[in-house]
Amino acid sequence: MEQNVALWAIGIAITGFVAGYGAYRSIMEVSGQHILQKGETAVSEAELTRLRSDSAHLTAQAGQNEFLVRYLRYEVAKMVADYYKTESTRADVPKAKKLLVDMVYSLWKKQGEFPTSSEMRAAIIRKGFDPLDSRIRFADNSEWPLPREIKEEVLERD
Repeated sequence: MEQNVALWAIGIAITGFVAGYGAYRSIMEVSGQHILQKGETAVSEAELTRLRSDSAHLTAQAGQNEFLVRYLRYEVAKMVADYYKTESTRADVPKAKKLLVDMVYSLWKKQGEFPTSSEMRAAIIRKGFDPLDSRIRFADNSEWPLPREIKEEVLERD
């Protein structure tokens, strides 16, 4: 038996497979991962629904944050330009204004469309009868006033 090379090769192969499988299981246990059986899913349907809802909420919140960054950038650029009254500070105002107008215009255009994904949805609403006295309302019901000059440019683009 000690001289039979085929038995030795089979024995070594079986020992190697058993040791490899044991090492694989140990690594999976240590890393906290779970080996899925056939037909088993890692996430339940309820968990998947919750994750999709969270993803949609975070996507909308990211868009709202982008609006707020552009809005505040425009307002700060105006205040700095009024305070310092230099060419460089005045040159920042049209750039910031264009960024805000572009975003408000895209929201204005999307307002009448049917949502096709979990994109940010915001409503641009009028306060009273003046079409330039507007607010933007986000999904969390927060409202931000739109400067008249921004709404004026958005309406001019239409």
